[in-house]
Amino acid sequence: FNNESLLVLAEINLAKVSMTMGHFIKASEILKKLLATKLSTNEQLEVTALRALNSYYRQDNISAYTESKQVYESTEVDDRTLLIAGTALAFASYQLERDDEAISVYQAIKPLANQDWLFAHTHFLELTQIVYAELIPNENQLRQWTEEKSQYAQKRQMIKNNTLPDDDLMRDLGDYINQVLK
Repeated sequence: FNNESLLVLAEINLAKVSMTMGHFIKASEILKKLLATKLSTNEQLEVTALRALNSYYRQDNISAYTESKQVYESTEVDDRTLLIAGTALAFASYQLERDDEAISVYQAIKPLANQDWLFAHTHFLELTQIVYAELIPNENQLRQWTEEKSQYAQKRQMIKNNTLPDDDLMRDLGDYINQVLK
């Protein structure tokens, strides 16, 4: 909880889920609400980076560029948030036809790519496809990263399958909650 009793981490994750599902307007509303509250420096930077990435997907490349550059150039940003901000900055730079900057940012964030950061890595892989297909055409790199993207998608699906709740357990839990509420 922050000072206003807002579950900040839950709201940040809800915004990520909304973005993943393609609900960019909903994600924008959540992120806007978060930015209007008192956040720690790390939370502020993460929310701003997420907002920049969301702006890119909403085709507002000027906002994406401005917000992501602010986070990307911060000295207080952690690596995961830097990866998100850098991805947003490279996407926006590409859309704004600043290809040299997009390539430079991509090269700087490439060592940060970490498969354990599911949300950040997913968007980084999307960027990688653009880089090796259009910015630095390289068939071998594109093939390699496409294979990694495919393996990563399988890994995510396996995680999803392994973490689905048991139907019987959920039914029993629902029955129990209904009994308690009566």
